[in-house]
Amino acid sequence: MPSPNATPTPITPPRVPLVNPANGLIDRAWYMFFLSLLNAAQAVDSNPDVGPNPVSLIASYDLALQALAQEVGTQPTPVDLSTELQKQIEAAGIADQCSTLISQVAELQKQIDALNSAPAPSQGTITAVTATSPVVSSGGTAPDISLASGYGDTQNPYAVKTANYVLAGPTTGAAALPTFRALVAADIPALPYGTGTVTSVSVVSANGFAGTVATATTTPAITLTTSITGVLKGNGTAISAAVVNTDYFAPSAPVTKTADFTVAATDVWLINNKSGSTCTATLPTASSWSGRVLRFQNYQAQTLVSASSNVVPLAGGAAGTSILLASTGDSATLVSDGSNWLMTQYVPNNILLLE
Repeated sequence: MPSPNATPTPITPPRVPLVNPANGLIDRAWYMFFLSLLNAAQAVDSNPDVGPNPVSLIASYDLALQALAQEVGTQPTPVDLSTELQKQIEAAGIADQCSTLISQVAELQKQIDALNSAPAPSQGTITAVTATSPVVSSGGTAPDISLASGYGDTQNPYAVKTANYVLAGPTTGAAALPTFRALVAADIPALPYGTGTVTSVSVVSANGFAGTVATATTTPAITLTTSITGVLKGNGTAISAAVVNTDYFAPSAPVTKTADFTVAATDVWLINNKSGSTCTATLPTASSWSGRVLRFQNYQAQTLVSASSNVVPLAGGAAGTSILLASTGDSATLVSDGSNWLMTQYVPNNILLLE
C-alpha cells in the first residue's frame, strides 16, 4: 500500500502535454499522476489511524494542481480524431471504397476467428490399398506394392532379355498383355519394297567390260562388250587376255630335232633325228608344268637322254636320264607330276604283236 504521505508524481508542464497529439487521449504521464493522487486518497480514507502530514500533502497537491491548470490553459482545443478522419474521407470521395474495405476486413476477421476456433484436423489411417494388373498390393496399413509374378522376364522391360526380341502383343488371337518375343511375319506390314521407276541406266567401261544401253529411261536393254581379244581369263572381279603357256597351253605341230635341243613352251611332239651320237634334250622344269605331256620318237638308231636326272622309268624307281633306246621307231610319253617327268608309256618299234 502506498504511503499516505507519498509525494504525487511530479510533472513539469512544459515537458509533457496533457493530451497526446498522436492519439488525442490523455498522456500516460498525466494518467500516472492522477492515479497516484487517487491511491493516496484511498489509503488515507481506508486507514483513519494513519494520517498524512497535512502541510506536506496539501503543498504537493497544490503544486501539482497549479501545474495542471497551467498545462490545461496552454493546450489547444482537443480534436475528435475520428470525426476529423471521417471529414477527410468524405472530402476525398472514397467513402464507398473505405466502407467496402472495412466490410472486407471485418469478413476476413470473422473467417480468421472461425479458423482459430475450429478443432485441429486429425490425421487419417490407411486401411486398404488396391492395384490394377500387372501391379499387385498386399493391402493393409503398410502395403507392399510390386509387379505381379506373371510380369517377370517376359514383360518386365528392365529384366535380362533374349537377343533380338521385341516387346509386342500376341502373334495371333485376342488382345493380351505384351511380352518380349521374336518377330513373326505378321508383325511386318506389306510395304512397297523394291518398287520404283527407272529414269536412266548406263554402263561404265571398266575391268575389261564395256557396253551399250537401249531405251535407257524406260525398259533398258544392256549389251556388254569387251575390247580384249583372244582367250579370256577372269579373277572374280575383272577379265583380261590369257597368256599362252602361262595361263593356258597352246600346242605346236611336231618338231624334228637334228641336234641336242631344249624343249620349247609349245612343244608336244618331238622327233630325234640326230645321227652319229646320242641326242640330249633339256626338259622344262617339272614343277612349272605339272600335268604337261611330252611325246618323243626316234628317227635314228641313237639314244635320247635328258640333260638332268628327272625322268622316272616306266617301272618306277629313282629318276634317271634315259628317254629312248638306240632303236629306230621307238617312242615314249612323259608326264610332269610337279617334281619329275614320269614315263607313262614306251612303245618299241620291233614289238611283236600276237593274236
